Amino acid sequence: MRALSRGSAGLLKRVSQVRILPGPPLLTWYFTRNRSLCRCGVVPPVVRTVDRLRRSAVPPSAVPRRDRAHACGRRARPYPAPRPGRRAPPAEDDATLNQLLDRWLEVAELEATTREDYVKRLDKHVRPALGDLPAGRVDPEMVETLYAQLRRCRDRCDGRRQRTIEHRVEGPHDCAEKRCRGHVCRGLAAASIRKIHYTPGAAYERGVRWRWLAVNPTKQNEPPSPTPANPEPPTAADAARILDKAWSSDPEWGLFLWKAMTTGARRGELCGVRWRHLDLVRRILTIERNVVHAGGGIHEKDTKTHQKRRIAIDAATVDLLRAHLTTCAERASALGLELPHDAFVFSLSADGSTPLVPHSVSQRYTRLLTRLKVDGKFHGLRHYSATELIAAGVDLRTVAGRLGHGGGGATTLKVYAAWLGGHMRGIRLAVLVASFVVAALLRAPAVLAVTPVTFTGPTNFAVGDGPNSVAVGDFNRDGDPDLAVANEFAGSVSVLLGAAGGSFGAATNVATGGFPFSVAVGEFNGDGDLDLAVGTVTDAFDGVISVLLGSTGSSFTGPTNFPAGSFPASVAVGDFNADGDPDLAVADQATGGILVLRGSTGGSFTAPTTVATAAGPFSVAVGEFNGDADPDLAVADQFSGRILVLLGSTGATFTAPATVASRSDPVSVAVGDFNGDGDPDFAAADQSLARSWYCSAARAAASPARPS
Repeated sequence: MRALSRGSAGLLKRVSQVRILPGPPLLTWYFTRNRSLCRCGVVPPVVRTVDRLRRSAVPPSAVPRRDRAHACGRRARPYPAPRPGRRAPPAEDDATLNQLLDRWLEVAELEATTREDYVKRLDKHVRPALGDLPAGRVDPEMVETLYAQLRRCRDRCDGRRQRTIEHRVEGPHDCAEKRCRGHVCRGLAAASIRKIHYTPGAAYERGVRWRWLAVNPTKQNEPPSPTPANPEPPTAADAARILDKAWSSDPEWGLFLWKAMTTGARRGELCGVRWRHLDLVRRILTIERNVVHAGGGIHEKDTKTHQKRRIAIDAATVDLLRAHLTTCAERASALGLELPHDAFVFSLSADGSTPLVPHSVSQRYTRLLTRLKVDGKFHGLRHYSATELIAAGVDLRTVAGRLGHGGGGATTLKVYAAWLGGHMRGIRLAVLVASFVVAALLRAPAVLAVTPVTFTGPTNFAVGDGPNSVAVGDFNRDGDPDLAVANEFAGSVSVLLGAAGGSFGAATNVATGGFPFSVAVGEFNGDGDLDLAVGTVTDAFDGVISVLLGSTGSSFTGPTNFPAGSFPASVAVGDFNADGDPDLAVADQATGGILVLRGSTGGSFTAPTTVATAAGPFSVAVGEFNGDADPDLAVADQFSGRILVLLGSTGATFTAPATVASRSDPVSVAVGDFNGDGDPDFAAADQSLARSWYCSAARAAASPARPS
């Protein structure tokens, strides 16, 4: 930008192509004499333009000519506004970032709370700095300059506002009464800047699709690195103090906090629990609603992951809830009201017609912690529930189910990975515990009666931390079956060599790295020795199949890793393309994909192919169900509660998944001929979210017809 000189007594000096850095207005930079003009409010047009540019974090060279015309006092044509129902002009010099954001918000499918967060984030940080610029002129340098300002101060000040008062309300008011305070520079956290980075990026993606823009400039920027999760739950002693204080002041408030600690439910989910969601006989709590703030009011919606879940509750909690139900009914009756079946469990209304306000819950909890001189937030109670369950030896998948984490165990692992390491010591593998009842899902015409089978034992053998999956094979070729165990928290596979009488030798640990979840046995490289395929989540939280090649004497080499989605919860072996090389089937619960990795000579595998998708596949098994000699797949889809069958055909392709049974919470499926008729049957484990196992007999539907 070039400013004109005013002669020997001129106010301005010539400025040639000055790079104006973002920040607050500093008009005095452009005055060499008579600085009082700033104080009296007489500002030349060029200075007003420079001031606007400085506040917009824009270099002058990026300003359209129509804006530069203001510096010469000429009247510029305003930007054309989009007509109702039609898009703004697509020219890069015409459509501003504000217009692009407005149009994107009109068409984007967003939850009410998500939309409100986006609007606040954009209005606070993005629009004031970049909104008036043509969307196509926003370059990576401007965006990174904005990020640098926000890291220093969320209000993008220049460090000279220490004496400025930050008013909590608008209009005339008493600052002392409203608790207004002086400005203190506080930078945004990396997580907040990451949200700011991705919000305009979505609008730019739409702009490219609408041909408003040629490229998305945000793709050239690197968002800040995510902050590692660091859960800080209250200690057991602090939790006891919190409950004692809450219960002594208000039993209903104490019960609310008790439910938060024992279920790990989110704040809004607890506020949204109704009496119809509680089965006090079976001791089950169903989480399917969520109370949120949106549009200036309180609304009820589905859960954060859009899936309901069932949580088992203990007998003591059931007794407390029964007493609370009696109290609520008596309170309503005293006022001549009747407590309906769908009343909220926790409500300030006598008839339970309105839920607790989530923000008020957090504020009340914060005041309670302040009185007790305990640090923390309400979300810490959710961490408390998770960490206590893990410390008690509850498996990661069950914890994930109770918390409602969308990625199965992967999300839970990301949050609690560091915490898990010190609390999972000494867990041991049990070789078939006590008595159990198994559910047989038969393809035979009649439903098989469930017959209890009793086992002696258990006999325990030590393995690594967090044994999560076990497979059987004769690794040393001595005729006695051996065991391979995936140790989730030790980053290894334990191999236990079998001996006569059902005993096993000491474990030999083979390192895999990361978090091995599942293990399968196969012969992948053609040397006659059994090998292992281990479904692993790496330290970078990527899903891989770690292949360990066996050799003489039950030793293993490797691992060699092959990509396999995000969370390979289960892996099975079969020759799906009939080429003589074993292939792998993987259930990726995080993405919902059922993957196939084709084997090749030497024990290597091709990139995964998604042959089908499901809600949350957790277990996969191989069988031949329709008599065509092509291996088929049986899948336990935990999130949808279904047992699926995918019929195989030539070339490792499969039909669309067909539902053969609906269970409550299937977490494992196995194949075998249980009734001796020569047809493969299914055995499924149905897990409640309290680690209790229950099964019922059911018959699989007839095999779906193969398409012609």
